Amino acid sequence: MRKIVLFAIFSCVFALCAPTPLPASSSSGRSHRGTTTVDTEVDNLGQQLDLTKEQKAKIKNILQDQANTFDALQKNTTMSEDDKKAKGKEARAKTMERIRALLNPDQQQKLDDMHLKGIKKKQSLADQPAAAPAPTPAAASVTPPATVPAPQP
Repeated sequence: MRKIVLFAIFSCVFALCAPTPLPASSSSGRSHRGTTTVDTEVDNLGQQLDLTKEQKAKIKNILQDQANTFDALQKNTTMSEDDKKAKGKEARAKTMERIRALLNPDQQQKLDDMHLKGIKKKQSLADQPAAAPAPTPAAASVTPPATVPAPQP
């Protein structure tokens, strides 16, 4: 049961704090979807968890491994989308286990707090009803045509 809870925590925290990283060849650039890079993710985690230089270096390698795994999954044309999602979840869980092993108890608590905050944010977004689209400026400024009275005989 504890492993399931930890898996859920790590998956959510990582999804919120570490968007899908890039492959090794472009870790300092941006992906085609505009997500953050491995370097940016390490910097963000470093600030939020007060990581040491050694921790940052090890976490960067871990995140790069995950990025390579995600890249391979994305390029794999033989796997179904469901299988790719399952493998991606597995990769995230392993990544978070490896990262968590590098953290001290205070950092682990901060990571847990980040996870809870992310869950609450996700739930509040899911609970909000879909908003009606705002009228476009062109549509809002169009006035209905004036009615012309019928000619009198």
